[in-house]
Amino acid sequence: MPGWDSLETVSRLHGSAQIMGLVLLVMLAGLAAFAAYNLRKGFWPEWLDIGEFQIRSRFVAIACAVVLALLFVTEVVAYAYGRRVVALNAVAAETSAEQVKRLNADAQALRNKPAPAQPETPSRYIKENSELRQKLIETENAIAELQKLQTQKRLSEEQRRFLIEALRPFPGQKVAVASILGDEESKVLSQDLVSVFEAAGWDHDGDTGVFAQQFPRDPIGVEVTLNENDARAGNIPAGIGALINATRQLGLVYDNTIYMGSDVPSGQALLKVGKKLRK
Repeated sequence: MPGWDSLETVSRLHGSAQIMGLVLLVMLAGLAAFAAYNLRKGFWPEWLDIGEFQIRSRFVAIACAVVLALLFVTEVVAYAYGRRVVALNAVAAETSAEQVKRLNADAQALRNKPAPAQPETPSRYIKENSELRQKLIETENAIAELQKLQTQKRLSEEQRRFLIEALRPFPGQKVAVASILGDEESKVLSQDLVSVFEAAGWDHDGDTGVFAQQFPRDPIGVEVTLNENDARAGNIPAGIGALINATRQLGLVYDNTIYMGSDVPSGQALLKVGKKLRK
């Protein structure tokens, strides 16, 4: 499939397929409403009316079938690319972790390298020592950049394992994940969390429960939002309680505020994902 090995391309195509699916769904709903309007007399007419104009009903039926087929294909493509995004994110996380380990090992080797024998001249000693220090500085800078990238945009492998183990005892728990529309860092972190939920057996309702939106106030870190009535009554599912405790222990939340929303279904939680907290 096009761009199958590129995370950027796969993410873009996944988003495009989702938008195309929404457009086709709106078109299908419009055609269905048009047909329903013409069926108000209780039978399928040979001609369908649009004001003063008429269209053969078979053309409408064909259009509905074509749009439905395109919608099916689009949803299949969106699902495939969505799964690929999760897989490529996991590979990128592992690759980044390996790079950090390798650079740490190189830096340690440079630190432990025995001092060279007394050079023949002071200038030669100064040159070799300067080159060694420069290599050490470059290696440490590379490590710092990789660690900064991981801290800002990704769950570490240790954080991911901790979350999976904390949530696995509550399979089937329903949850939704919302990132900041247009913010790549928020999107990547939300994809990491989705992969955790899938590994723990939680239910995010496929692509329906993973989306991006504009917030009146952009979230900081991860905000676990509960159904308002559940929260006020203290009726919090055990799985959601475990999620709240785990995100607090990992420092993924800004503070200990309990967030509530009337639009969150009872028994579920909505994770509003902002930019990851700086440590």
